[in-house]
Formats: sequence, structure tokens, C-alpha cells
Amino acid sequence: MDQEWLDLIKAKTGGGTAGGQDRQTADVQIVFADPVAGRIEIVSPGEPAAYTLKPLAGLYGRGVNAETIDPQSDDYLPLLLAIEGSILHYFSAHADLTDSQVLSMLERLAMKPEMSVEKDPPAAEVQMSLRLLLSAHDYSRWDVQRALRKIIKSVQRHARDAGPRSYLRFIRAHLP
Repeated sequence: MDQEWLDLIKAKTGGGTAGGQDRQTADVQIVFADPVAGRIEIVSPGEPAAYTLKPLAGLYGRGVNAETIDPQSDDYLPLLLAIEGSILHYFSAHADLTDSQVLSMLERLAMKPEMSVEKDPPAAEVQMSLRLLLSAHDYSRWDVQRALRKIIKSVQRHARDAGPRSYLRFIRAHLP
């Protein structure tokens, strides 16, 4: 977690916190200014603020470390939503993205979530969402890797059953 980030968001929201899939809290909007560098802009009534999130490797916590990842569990739902929401966000701006590209990117991230993402915009989007989430939540590196692997299985299942963008269509239909 990142206490400096939590204090900044608390001040901007009047006491609330952000860090999940919802990038907007009250009248505060978080804009990803530079996903690779981790720079965000916090737009709120009053004076806007800029902040650079800590690198992913510096944000891992003790974690949940449950035996299995239940997608319906409150323990892992924010983590899964952050990953899939960032994929959906990227897909909404890049309609040429395919399930196989998502699968390849997720497999690389699952091996090393804190990998360099300079030349991989979809991975930069996912990593940025993870950095934002882990700034406010206690997940371990192992939790992140397991969540990525859970989503990999979903991509594989959907792609095998219904074509090159079936997973992407699935998350578009089921995520808020």
C-alpha cells in the first residue's frame, strides 16, 4: 500500500478512498496521464493534483493468500475487476485487439507482473490498474499472479469456444 496516495485521495474526496475498478469517487476523477511511468492526474473541485504511483514491486502486501481464487469472493473481486476492467478499457479504444493478444500479454504479466511495459500498451494499462489498486489494497505478488492466471484460463476457454474476440465480447457484456 501507499500511504501518501491514500492521504492524497482522502484529502481530495473528503475521506473516501479509491483504488478499485471505479476510477471516479464522488466528484474526483482519476486520469491515467502516463501508464508506463505511473503518472496520474486527480481532477476534482478545487485544485487538480498530479501523482506518480509507486512501482508495482513496491506495492505488494501480505495478501489474501486463500487456497483458491473465487471470482465471486469479496477478497479477490477487486483484483479481478481491476485486471479485466483495464483490458476492457483498452479494448474500447483499440477495437483491433484480439483474445490471442490479450492472452499473450497476460501470460507475460503472470510470469513477472512488474515487467517493463514500455513497448506493450495493453500490458501498461493492466499494470497501471494494478498499481492503482495495490496502492489502496493489500494483495501479494502471489495473489496478483494467481488472478492473472485465473483470467488466462477464462480467455483460453472463451477463445476456444467462440472465436478471436469472444473473451473481449464476454467482458464487454458482463463488466460495468
